[in-house]
Amino acid sequence: MSAERLESLGIEVKGFGHYLPRRKVENDEIMNSITLKASSVDTKVLGDIGVKSRYWADEDETIEYMAKCSSEMALKSAGISVNDVDLLILSNWTSRQYVPDIAPQVAMLLGADNALSFDICCACCGFINAVMTASMYLNSNPRMKVAVVVSSEQFSKGVKPHSKGQLITGDASGAVVLVKTGNRKNGVIDYVLRSDGNLKELVGVKMPECWVRSKPELAVQGPIKNVEVAAELLDRNEINMKDIDWYVPHPGTDTVNNGIKSGLNIPDEKFIVNFERVANTSSASIPLVLSENYHSGKFKKNDLIMMSGIGSGLYYGALLIRI
Repeated sequence: MSAERLESLGIEVKGFGHYLPRRKVENDEIMNSITLKASSVDTKVLGDIGVKSRYWADEDETIEYMAKCSSEMALKSAGISVNDVDLLILSNWTSRQYVPDIAPQVAMLLGADNALSFDICCACCGFINAVMTASMYLNSNPRMKVAVVVSSEQFSKGVKPHSKGQLITGDASGAVVLVKTGNRKNGVIDYVLRSDGNLKELVGVKMPECWVRSKPELAVQGPIKNVEVAAELLDRNEINMKDIDWYVPHPGTDTVNNGIKSGLNIPDEKFIVNFERVANTSSASIPLVLSENYHSGKFKKNDLIMMSGIGSGLYYGALLIRI
């Protein structure tokens, strides 16, 4: 099957939106406060930092506020009224709480009074999980037509203060609008999400400190798992990397990024991240890249885009769409 003949699920990606906090933080601003003594774990997990700036949210730029802003932009981009939204799914782990979910507050701020809304996690794999979940809802419920998938994270608050983790983490929100149109030329084509509890210790957050901790093996397993799920989608859709216009990974670290490029033989010009400018924004990373490049004109109608990522759990997944 050629890339031109790929059929979608009949769920189109109609709009893209994103939000970056007002405060841009350059390396010089935080370098003096960071403990620069690198442990072997830091070096193996982080590799070369590869980040020059990031955005950190102020107190009034809450998870729900950022999600509202990116969702509004996505709906405007799609030309769809907020009153038509049937479903709103928020992916977030950096501000998780027992109850209530944050998504209903996002829907309230947005004015999406008719939408069923709820949170999901999967950590940095949350956007892929959310798109997959929304697609299943739209396909299985004849009364649902429009879904907003939004990822909103404040990763800067998930790392230990004065640690090197502050150099590679940032805050952001990204959103897409999915519409069940029945058009099988464009939209969500395929997805895969796997989990492996044997790898639960690779990255996680434990009480009471609540700081992210990663093990050196993450730098090895990260590329392996990304390549595994991406290769699965390529194989079962009978295409290869030459058919893909853009590859958008979740940018964990430069070490992981380089491993993915090497493992899948992805040309530099197809491998799209904004890691150097905004750092790792967890589940918001992929939709942020999608929105920025769509609105800048780099990503164009009919482009075939593959995304992949891993998240604490361990979760690993990939997504294939045509915009």
